[in-house]
This record gives sequence, C-alpha cells and structure tokens, in this order.
Amino acid sequence: MYGMSALNLFWIHSSSGDVHVKCKCFRSQKKTSKPYEVDVVLGPGGTVTKATCQCPAGRSGACSHSRAVLHLLALLKQQGYTEPPPELSCTELPQQWRRPRSTPLAPMPLEFVDWRSVWQEGLTEPIYSKFYDARVTVESFNEVATSIRTLGSQLSSVCPSPFSRQLETGDLIESSSRMGPTPVDSPLEYLKPVVPHGFETLICPEVECTAPTTTTPTKPALFQSCTVWRHTSASCLPQQAEILEGLEITPTDAAALEQNTRQQANSETWNEARSQRVTASSFGVILKCPTWTDKGLQNFTSQKDLSRVRPIQYGISNEQPAVHRYVSVMKTRGHDVEAFRCGLVVDPSCPWLGASPDRLIFDQSETTMHGLLEVKCPYSQKGKSVSQIEEPFYMVKDHQGIFRLDRSHDYYFQVLGQMALAGLSWTDFAVFSDQFMIVELIRFCEQDWAVARPKLDNFSFSVLLPYLAK
Repeated sequence: MYGMSALNLFWIHSSSGDVHVKCKCFRSQKKTSKPYEVDVVLGPGGTVTKATCQCPAGRSGACSHSRAVLHLLALLKQQGYTEPPPELSCTELPQQWRRPRSTPLAPMPLEFVDWRSVWQEGLTEPIYSKFYDARVTVESFNEVATSIRTLGSQLSSVCPSPFSRQLETGDLIESSSRMGPTPVDSPLEYLKPVVPHGFETLICPEVECTAPTTTTPTKPALFQSCTVWRHTSASCLPQQAEILEGLEITPTDAAALEQNTRQQANSETWNEARSQRVTASSFGVILKCPTWTDKGLQNFTSQKDLSRVRPIQYGISNEQPAVHRYVSVMKTRGHDVEAFRCGLVVDPSCPWLGASPDRLIFDQSETTMHGLLEVKCPYSQKGKSVSQIEEPFYMVKDHQGIFRLDRSHDYYFQVLGQMALAGLSWTDFAVFSDQFMIVELIRFCEQDWAVARPKLDNFSFSVLLPYLAK
C-alpha cells in the first residue's frame, strides 16, 4: 500500500492556514480493487485535526490508510521535498515489498526491474539491477568451444545421443552475447543478445570501447563552486526590479529546486520556475531571431498544452524505453552507465537561464565521470530503419559516414546550454526509434558558449524583461 504509484497526493491550502491533503490509497489485501480516498486536515502546527477514509474503519479517522498517508508526508518532509517526486528510494518508502499495483505487471527484462535494498542515507532514486558477468576472466570463444566439445564427449561416454554427438562434432560459429562470446543459435545468444534482434546501433567513435567496471554510481554535486548573482542595477523600473529579485537563487535553493522538479512537466514547481526564465529548449530560437514583436513574445511566453499533439505524445511515451535502451547499448561498449532523473537546473550566477536535461549520467569510463543525457524520439522516423531515414533530419552524416548532430540546429544549442548551466563537460545525445539508436558524445565547447551567452543575456534583459514587466 506504499509507493508513489499507490499514494497519489495533492495539497490544498485553505485561508485559515490549514492544509488539506487528498489522496488515493490502495488496499493491502485487495490490490486490484478500487483504492480508498483518504482526506487529512493538518492544522498550522502540524496537528491532525481531521482524517477520513472510505474504508470501514476510516469513519473514526484512525485507520491504517490514514496512518500511511501521514507516514508518507513525514518521509517526504524529512527528505526535503515540497512535492511528490517521480521516484523514491527504499529509505524514503517503508515496506516496499508490499507495494501494490493498479494494473497487471508488464513483462520486462530482469535488468530493468526496480530493485531496492534497505540502508540508511540511501539514494533518492532507485538503482536498477546491473546485469554483468561476475567471472574474473571472460572465456574466449576457443575456450567456450573446447568446453562444449568436452561436455559432448562426456555425455557420449555415459549415454550416447544425437544431442551429445552434435555437441561433440557439430560446427560452432562464433557469436556474441551480453555474457561474452557464445555459439550461434545458443540459448545465451537468444536470451541475452547484445541488442534486440534486428535493432541497429550507431555510436560515434568518441565513445571508446573499454573494459566494463562495477562501481557504486554517484550524482554530480551541482552548484558547488558558482557565485550568486544579485540584482544591483538602479536603472530598472520597479516592476523589472521585482522580477529580477524573484529570480535570485542561492546554491542551496538551486539544489532544492532541481530535486523538487524531477517530474518536469508534471511538476507545478517546474512550470512556475520556468515561467520567467529563458530555458535551454528555446536557446536556438533566440539565437536565430534578431528581432522580436509583441506577438512573438506572447507566443514565446504563453504556456501551451501540447500533450495531445501526436509527436509530443510519441516522445513522452518513448522517453523511458529510450533511456533503458541507451543504458543497454552503452554497456555493449564497456560503459556501465547509470541514469538519474534531473529537474530544473538554474545556475545561481545567471538565474535568468534554466535547463531541464533528460537525465544525469554516471560513467566511470569517462575522464569526467558525470555528464548529461538528452534523448530524442523523432516521430518522423517511427518504424523506419537507418537506411530509411528521411531528410531533412537533424542528424547528418560527416565525411566518414558518421551521424552527427547538426551544429546549427536548435538541439545543439539546447545541449550546449544544459552543459553550461549544469557545469558538466559532456552530453550523450541519443536518437531513439523502434528499429535503431544513434548516440553521439558531444563535448562542451567554450567558444560556442562564449558566442551564445551574451546574446541570451541581451534577450533576457533587453527584450524579455521589459515585456514581462508590462
């Protein structure tokens, strides 16, 4: 009965200072039944003034479902959250083994199952099971073939059969799996392929093949060495000064903002914090547009609900599968990466800019272990193979036939801004389709950012700020 998938919360603040908490809580014994609706009212001092639940015992206000809600609120408060995060670790949610499910579990690879071990001071997000070869040394294909021949010979000496003769004398053709070399048509090749059968992967040569390592992943410590910008200009109008003062943020508050906005578009805090900032997804548009009209600024600042647009729906629904596939693809090259969700990144030294990377990445194979991941799921390439990619496309082939992100495309300025604001030096730009994945390692370019940053600052102060202050 615990977990964010089981407890859906929202807060309503009344004028009297009370906090009304409404949620749905699944039944512990009937997990597929309709969940109970629980209402809790907290007074100004945190005292529970009222609690009701739809369960038989809930009329008294002292049922286990109401208690579960209070436990979850206390845990979220203890972790510093101001709104429910998309994922919680085992140290933040009790009795994870009793977590219910509102719908039947869909089959998935074992390495994608959310395993959580219990320990204090745990990570705020789960670490997924790592499927790796625990052997000290991986056998070569010749050693594997010798072992198969030996097994066939031993079986033939005990109980001759067509199977034993096939093992002893049959042709063995080398193939690969996630557990190392294996014969063609072996169960290991089928059950643990390097990538799904028929799936094409195109990875830029900058992602070098390395020996896999197993290290506890860590998140980057953002905003540790940045300075805090303070509004000091006396030439601004009072309305403009008020907006600038509202944008000021300390490193501690910036870290809290990132933590509490990891739901991104589903977070009210995320939408509110972006409303008066220039975000990385708009950097390319700003850099290419020299003049702005009031109509253009109105379209730029207005919030639009694009959730029903088919390409947007396709991108949202495929983001998580794309991240899983990226992790699998990188492991085939010895990069045992770990992906963490990321919220709104605001550098305290330039709080008028913001960015929301898809994921934070830990990759011990890189010189700088922490980087970013930006995933794109182009609807125009849905159901197509690499050979069927249609132009125009933001991934173009260089003189060596390697797909690269067009450095004049808006997506390049998006990842450039994400790296600059997060203080990280590389981004894996992944393009995902149901038949292929392209991964390019993009390094941060100081020269490109030195050209882009003044233009973004000028737009923020000379164009956007006067418009917002009207």
